[in-house]
Amino acid sequence: MRCDECGSRQTSFDERLGERVCDDCGLVIVVEQFEETVRGYGVGDFGNSRIGDKGHLGSFTDKRISTVRTGAGHHMTRGVSDTERAILKGIQLTNMVFGSLGFPSVLKERTEQIYRECFRKRVFGQYGMEVRATAIAYYVMKENRTPVPLSLVCQEYDVSRKAVNRLVRRITKHYGNKTVNQNTTDFEVKRLAQLVCEDPTFSSLCCETLVHFEKVLEALTISKSKSFVASIVYMTSIMYDYKITGQAIEDYAFVSRASMIQEVKRLIKPFGFKLPREIKGKTLNDFEMI
Repeated sequence: MRCDECGSRQTSFDERLGERVCDDCGLVIVVEQFEETVRGYGVGDFGNSRIGDKGHLGSFTDKRISTVRTGAGHHMTRGVSDTERAILKGIQLTNMVFGSLGFPSVLKERTEQIYRECFRKRVFGQYGMEVRATAIAYYVMKENRTPVPLSLVCQEYDVSRKAVNRLVRRITKHYGNKTVNQNTTDFEVKRLAQLVCEDPTFSSLCCETLVHFEKVLEALTISKSKSFVASIVYMTSIMYDYKITGQAIEDYAFVSRASMIQEVKRLIKPFGFKLPREIKGKTLNDFEMI
């Protein structure tokens, strides 16, 4: 059987999802017939099989949605359509990618918005749910200027990077390569702080350091570098004597330790410090007094 997308004959059958998938590009080639009609699921129960669509996205055959009036104009939904069930499953899988990377829930609303639109506009094509979830997660993080390598995002479901790349390009084309003008530095700092230190106080201290030095950069009309988030966490660990190494921060920050230290030097230079170790024991009040 030849893949319509890349021409490869190397395919594998995923028994859990009921799909035959191209090993090279990740395209879903065959969805088994027994999945075309889905029956017997309750609300929130997605089962172990993927909801089928006869190879045509959105053409689900069994809709089980009913509503009862509970008084005062309120309604209660007893069930959901198969289309809605598939969307909810996809959003759930996408949020699991965020969870594996340690991202907070701030991206969930945007994720749901994009997933629903891409589903409705048939942007997904025949790509499987795990490829869709990975591509949406990567696109949302990219849109919000959150630097996470694609290889790391693909690890949650061990999907093909080539397939995810292709679907990301389709999503990007659909949205016209637009980005959301949103400052996400605060949750990036929180995320990194929580990954390198379990003490919640450390995360709070990092956020306070962030607020202070963002004002410093604004006053000096200096732009942020790619290492800015890592440098904030590293500076905080030195100032408040947390035993966190630069290597530990580097492992989660996706920037080199050298660039992170260089950014720290740039941030402390206006206060008369040359080396990161010179700020040990200093507080933000100390910086404000300089």
